[in-house]
Amino acid sequence: MSNSVRPRGRQHAVFAERERALIANGYAPIQRGDFATVLKAPDGKGALKLVTLEDRPFLAFLDLIERTDSPHWPEIHAQHRGPAWLEIEMELLAPLADPALGAAIERRALTRLHELGELAELLPDTADELGPEPGEGAAFTAEHPSLERAIDLLCRQVYAQGALPDLGDDNLMRRGDVPVFIDPATWG
Repeated sequence: MSNSVRPRGRQHAVFAERERALIANGYAPIQRGDFATVLKAPDGKGALKLVTLEDRPFLAFLDLIERTDSPHWPEIHAQHRGPAWLEIEMELLAPLADPALGAAIERRALTRLHELGELAELLPDTADELGPEPGEGAAFTAEHPSLERAIDLLCRQVYAQGALPDLGDDNLMRRGDVPVFIDPATWG
């Protein structure tokens, strides 16, 4: 996306109108980003992600969720498409309890991209300093095999399309003790 104009995202009038209607119907905003809003359902038991159709990195992630199985993907209950948005009914997740694990996951995603030869293209100015330490991948894999598989799928099927990892505090949540990726990519 680096060679084209960045979409307007949340500023899109139809998206903003839909967000206001959901709030008026009892949904409570939890988190807002450039291209999405996450709202708590009126019953407090679920969440709804309202995302613009312009958010190609998230739509690539959603496609990955639909085609693969991982305990690290959010549980999607239903989807509804509007003229400029997609509503995704999903489980309500909790914040990641261990910031060190979040940092390790982000680091592993970057080193996996480096191992696949994708990092230099995505982040040419910092690729060398983000390279893996000897034995780093094996140690992470041994400790977190299902996370390693999820990271590999993200690298091969989402980040390889030109999206960048975006695994900050708001994009990794948890279901019990299980880390869950909720919006792991941003514009490249």
